[in-house]
Order: sequence, then C-alpha cells, then structure tokens
Amino acid sequence: MNKSFVKSNFIAILEQVKPALIMFNPQRVLVVVAHPDDEVLGCGGTIRKLVDLGADVHVVYMNNGCDLREPFDASVIRKQIEEAAAVLGATISVNCYATARFGEYDNLEFNSSIQSVVNELCPDLVMTHDHNDLHQDHRKVHEAVMIACRFKPTSTVKAVWTFPVISSSDISPRWAFEPEVFVSLTDKQLQSKINAMTHYKFELKQMAELRGEVGIKSWATFYGLQSGCKYAEPFRVLKMTL
Repeated sequence: MNKSFVKSNFIAILEQVKPALIMFNPQRVLVVVAHPDDEVLGCGGTIRKLVDLGADVHVVYMNNGCDLREPFDASVIRKQIEEAAAVLGATISVNCYATARFGEYDNLEFNSSIQSVVNELCPDLVMTHDHNDLHQDHRKVHEAVMIACRFKPTSTVKAVWTFPVISSSDISPRWAFEPEVFVSLTDKQLQSKINAMTHYKFELKQMAELRGEVGIKSWATFYGLQSGCKYAEPFRVLKMTL
C-alpha cells in the first residue's frame, strides 16, 4: 500500500486507514503514565508540540518514585517531575502506587483514580502506554486508561493514542510496535524532550546511552525516517472519533 504523508503544524499521519489522511487538532490533552520519566521518553516532544500549538496538556503519574525495593525521597522526585513538566509546558498530578506493584492494588481503586481525572478534565485526546509493553506497570496503566475512555454518551474523548517508552518497551527481543501516527518534531521540540529528561537524574544515570541525548535523538531520527520527517514520535491509534 502506498504511503501518503501530511505535514502541517500538527501532523497526523494515518497509514492503512480510510480515509488515509485525517487532520486532528486536540485542545485538551491527557497523558497518563506509570512512572516519572515515562512521559518524557514516550511522548515528551509531542507534549511540547501540542503546548506550542495552544493545547492544554495535563500529565498524570501513577507513581511518585516510590519503589519498595529501594529507598527514595518523594520530595526530590516531586521536584524532578515539576522541573521536567515545566520544560514541556504541562500541568501535573501525581499518585503514589509503588513501582512493580500496580497489579497488587484493588482494580476499582486504581481504575477510578484515572477515571476521575478523565471526568474532571474532559480531554479530547488521551495518550498512554501501549498494551504490548514489557513492563507490567505500563500494561496495567494501559488497561485502566482504556476502561476510563470506553464509549459513553457523555464522553469527550475523541482519540486514544499509545506510545512505546525508550529503554523500557523496546528491550524485549519479542517487542514489536507498529506505528499508525507519527508526530513530527522540530529541532527545538526535540531539544525540549532532551532537556526535560536531564531532570530525572537517577533514571538518566541508569541508562545514559539510551535515555540521554544520543538515544533520544536516534529514536526520533529512526521514526522520522519512517514518516518523511527529520524527527518524529510514533503512536498507535486505539480510538479516533471525528
């Protein structure tokens, strides 16, 4: 199938979908992630681009850095989250579910914490983790988001996009992500993503080669080559109502 590409202020490239080209300009955007730094590595450039275009973007973190396997300072992590969000231009809310323990929490409680934000913010675009992810916390968040965004007559959610997370989603030998939407990024927007990641010092130190400037730029270049752009971030479309 021939691929067609559309480049505009906000680019939505839909492949193997009829009609093939659909323009979408979200104004209220909700990003739901499992852990601090997932928002940057997954869709940081897109967040910055949406904000540049006038959208209100709110990021929900289901974890505040709490990891029962090792000590952490919630105030330090909170500061890092706020600094990274400031670079991207997003507002935030932070929950405190423990890393790698999401599956141990009551489903109703966990799902309701996301549903309440969807009800309050009335987003037209929701972005979150993809179901095909090695990390169990990411899969848990994906499931809860899909429940919160299921069809209801009062729902404002027009689109749900999912993204992979650099150095997490892609470290399984069987991992596969087939993008349907590519969001093109300018040099400045990609640099904002790189700059935001520098505030997560512990996470960056763990995998500097993947989560640092070289890894982030390589990832964006790879998906840019697939979409006819210099830099891009990839997404799958799980819901789109126009």
